Amino acid sequence: MPADTFSTTQLIWLVVVIVVAVLATLGCWMYTMSLDKARILAYVEKGDARVVRIDWAPFGNGWLGDNNRIYEVVYHDGEGREHLALCKTSLFSGVYWTQDWVTNGRAEDAENELRPSEEMEAVFDLKMTLRKAKTLEKQCKYREAIQQLELVAERAGAGHPNAALAHERIRQLQAKMQTAEAKARK
Repeated sequence: MPADTFSTTQLIWLVVVIVVAVLATLGCWMYTMSLDKARILAYVEKGDARVVRIDWAPFGNGWLGDNNRIYEVVYHDGEGREHLALCKTSLFSGVYWTQDWVTNGRAEDAENELRPSEEMEAVFDLKMTLRKAKTLEKQCKYREAIQQLELVAERAGAGHPNAALAHERIRQLQAKMQTAEAKARK
């Protein structure tokens, strides 16, 4: 038997070691995320506010080249206003807000405090529509991307900066589509 081949026992041990390493990595990652969420929760509640939701945002603003993890946090402040905030945290850096928007005025009752406002839902819906348009564009599905951008413009409303940006991007995609069709005809 050549010296550079593995025996069956060695292969089994290699697979076991790899599986254990993957499981240990996942376990550490989940534990770190639970510590992050507990740290954010304690930070927010220290300021007389209540957390509605904490979501990991792996590609949030400022992710490139940063060792801190980024989270989207929805919370109600002491006056009952709903906030959508982005924060960064790690074991040694604590919690710090990178962005914080008030998305809704005072919550009228407990039922409203437990679910995101219509405005917040609209913001997330708009964000998802933009992501879908970008994905379709990357797949060279320009017509479908244009339809998504038209939805963005419609949902944002006339005169809103997002509507203007969507219309501009539609014009750019229409030009790309015409160029692609002209190349296909040649």
